[in-house]
Amino acid sequence: MAVSHIDADQRVLGPRNDGVPGSPAQYYINPIAIQSIIISAAELGNSTILTTDSLQAFSANANLLPQAGSSSKITFPLVQGMGLVTGMYTKLQPVIQSSVIFRSVSVGARSSTGIFKYQITLEDNKSWLLYATPRNGQDPQLSLVSNTELRGVPSWSGFIQIAKNPAGSSGEYTYDNAAGVYPTAMDLTASTFSQTGTYEFRWKKAGLTGANGPKLLMFALPHHVESFAGPTPFATTPLHLQTTTKGMATAVVADFWTLVEGNLLSTWARLGLSQLKVAFARFSTNQQKFPLVYDTAWKGLVSSGSYITGDAGQDFGNSYYNDHHFHYAYFIHAAAIIAYLEPQWLQLNREWVDLLVRDAANPSISDQYFPFSRAFDWYHGHSWAKGLFESADAKDEESSSEDAFFAYAVKMWGRVTGDPSMEARGNLMLSLLARTLRNYFLMQDGNTNHPAEFIANKVTGILFENKVDATTYFGTSREYIHGIHMLPLLPYSSLTRPSAFISQEWSLLFDPSNPSAPDPASSVQGGWKGILYANLALLDPRKSWEFFAQDGFDMSWIDGGASRTWYLAWAAGLGGAP
Repeated sequence: MAVSHIDADQRVLGPRNDGVPGSPAQYYINPIAIQSIIISAAELGNSTILTTDSLQAFSANANLLPQAGSSSKITFPLVQGMGLVTGMYTKLQPVIQSSVIFRSVSVGARSSTGIFKYQITLEDNKSWLLYATPRNGQDPQLSLVSNTELRGVPSWSGFIQIAKNPAGSSGEYTYDNAAGVYPTAMDLTASTFSQTGTYEFRWKKAGLTGANGPKLLMFALPHHVESFAGPTPFATTPLHLQTTTKGMATAVVADFWTLVEGNLLSTWARLGLSQLKVAFARFSTNQQKFPLVYDTAWKGLVSSGSYITGDAGQDFGNSYYNDHHFHYAYFIHAAAIIAYLEPQWLQLNREWVDLLVRDAANPSISDQYFPFSRAFDWYHGHSWAKGLFESADAKDEESSSEDAFFAYAVKMWGRVTGDPSMEARGNLMLSLLARTLRNYFLMQDGNTNHPAEFIANKVTGILFENKVDATTYFGTSREYIHGIHMLPLLPYSSLTRPSAFISQEWSLLFDPSNPSAPDPASSVQGGWKGILYANLALLDPRKSWEFFAQDGFDMSWIDGGASRTWYLAWAAGLGGAP
């Protein structure tokens, strides 16, 4: 198992985009395949097999066996946010390698709990710590056999932990006091009261777990630290590590975190009916071109399009679980509107809509037919749109606004069906998204979670786990890149799109009165023009109203998912009507 960590000065910036004021970098990316530390064993070779077990929402075990059926193995418990990488050895000879090359390896003092410590400096001048906790007290006797390999004693059992230490003696002290335990899984609980939502991460742990054993060291993302409550703020430490695309992570020494979100959205939805029921019925009765089917392998409702045509990209990759929360949000929200206007309709359609919610946002870990929270990542605080497609830069999300739309749709469906738990989950997701979108997707001046050279793009475009690229999957026009983070414009938009951000984005890029704006909204053609001016209603509702109310309005400026009537009602509701 190779362990890599990239510091900010190692990131690669893309070419400058001179078409945007400030000439920001088009993208930034973290280099891959830098194998700083490799946790291995002498017995692992060409016959080695990889297995996994204990697959849960926030964790999984990866196992390396010398050959099939072997009782010897290394098990790596992988948990989101873990502070140390742990390898659990069963009767193997430890081998620790580095493709960066060991400059020095020093043996530290053995702890009172029997943990052996090694201080490692690599040729890139980065410092690492290694802790070995034997099962039977046996010294692993790790020693250099070359400048790329440490080797221990045969048939050793116990666990080895690796940590990057950028903070010298203070960082080493923090790690020393957390070594010897490791997380194995995480439980998520949440509750809401009035306009406040509280959620808690509580980890299961193993290792030296006695009454006086150490607490876990876990890393928190910037949005976590902002919302810490109760005892959790006092558990933060001065130790920080750079993340790939979400700023600096903070080490927290605690077995659980308490987080609070406020200002839960209570505004009702836009209304409309007419042909909506007819259009909806085509899908709820599964009469569309590519009907939905249940996939027994990954346990979900998917389009049959890829099965029928052989095209993995059919229906935007829905058969492979791309964008489920985006796609199903539109149906769930439409169903909430119909059910609000015609309560009797609910009984005929509730089961179908509940299945869509269950597919993308199942709250149960014991449901045998759908996984827990397929799309929304409660650790990262937003959803991932990537399905079962290989990606060199890992999972990604493009449309942050449609992510929020899904949470809003879940909330509204919970409201009309009388399901307070579902409504509360949607509320909490929305409030959490308001925080994470501000931190990671919608970049106001002074944002510290992305490189300074990238901030002038104002939106991330596509946020991957390993890179951020100011573009879209369907084009590079400025209105595409920004509009995909706006639509659809609904009551939740005022919560998730801060007015300070909208002001900066509009004045810098789209304001027709700004002669240096590269893409004034007045010059944009097609439905994206309407999206830009509908978004303006959140900042200047009168100008937005005047645009949509003008004589000779060109209906080509309305995107297919909206109407002129809605945009007028939207601007008027925000105070734009004369």
